[in-house]
Amino acid sequence: MLAREHGLMVGGTAGAAIYEGLRHLHEFQAGTTMVVIVCDAGEKYLDTIFDTDWLQKNHLYSEVMERQVSRMLRAYGDSRAIASSFEVAG
Repeated sequence: MLAREHGLMVGGTAGAAIYEGLRHLHEFQAGTTMVVIVCDAGEKYLDTIFDTDWLQKNHLYSEVMERQVSRMLRAYGDSRAIASSFEVAG
């Protein structure tokens, strides 16, 4: 989902780090910048974590989780847009 919708072709560990960052984002003050450092690219995972059939076969695919992460990223984007509109207005 990160690659398909956001152009982030990262490995599983990097994806998990991004997820954890998003999961804890609400704990920080508005306007805070959060940085998640990811240390690998996803090209070596094309036949595994980027393959929905492989994920399903290995019981690693969750449509519910994919929707949750998508909502989290959308909420983050919305909050950035709202924050930017206040900066322009202020």
